[in-house]
Amino acid sequence: RDFFKKPTWRAELRQLAEKYCRTGGAGDYETEQEMRQAMSEELSFSKRKLAERLGKEVAHFCFPWFAACEQSMHMACEAGYRSVHLGASDGFRRRQGVAYPLAVHRLQEEYLMALPGAGRRSLAAVLLAKARRRG
Repeated sequence: RDFFKKPTWRAELRQLAEKYCRTGGAGDYETEQEMRQAMSEELSFSKRKLAERLGKEVAHFCFPWFAACEQSMHMACEAGYRSVHLGASDGFRRRQGVAYPLAVHRLQEEYLMALPGAGRRSLAAVLLAKARRRG
């Protein structure tokens, strides 16, 4: 936070970015194996921590931003999740001999107001509002 309080922060940040680009990005990057290891550890660690705090098994995982890929689905399976909640996808069921956890597709928040109940908007109204925001 203190960095962004300085009046020269934009110039300093620009200088660092330009230097980085000139050197071809000579910083340290994760290898593919390191990335996979980190993903696997995060899935397993969060599952263990939640189970400890809740006092029961955690069997379901919700992918942030509705995003999952073949690799993350495989890792969720390896971590022991029975179902994963994600957005619309091409359907992760069984590929290359790997049985993935049950993929549960969830609604985006904007569609929740179209569900039945008092004071709810119609699906047409929700879709119209979405189209207006994009247009």
